[in-house]
Amino acid sequence: MVFPLFEAVLKRACANFVTFNGQVITDFTIQTKLGKSKKYTPNGSRNAQCSSLRDLLFLHYTLVASPTLKSLIDRFRDHIIFLAGPDDPFDIIYDWRNQSLHGSTNFSTIGGTILNFTLLISLFELEDNFEQRRLLSLEHCRWEQTSQYKSPWSFYPPY
Repeated sequence: MVFPLFEAVLKRACANFVTFNGQVITDFTIQTKLGKSKKYTPNGSRNAQCSSLRDLLFLHYTLVASPTLKSLIDRFRDHIIFLAGPDDPFDIIYDWRNQSLHGSTNFSTIGGTILNFTLLISLFELEDNFEQRRLLSLEHCRWEQTSQYKSPWSFYPPY
């Protein structure tokens, strides 16, 4: 379940380059496993859609992530190399995703790693307006506490 979430968060973070369905809206280039360049371009070209988790990871890392986030991603990359070997960690994650999607193996132990990676990217998306969002959430909680209305999505405080 974590891989679809991870892909959605990456697409949201890379929204200046791809849409949620993977349509390319801005040119970008990714290095393939073989060291060749793969160029994505919009408007009906052969590479007008990005559906590769690997390519989204490289896009995010090279063109979207801030230097601080890159440093933290590098720690995840080191952890994955320690777990799975010398291949590029983004290639390893791509293989894990494909193997779990097609049912050839079950990676229950790496779910937490990918979930934390997902949360890290999400938190950095909130970085610019975190305080505004925090205050808005606090205001909503205070309003809900004093009103008769309780959102069906609210789990705090417990009913």
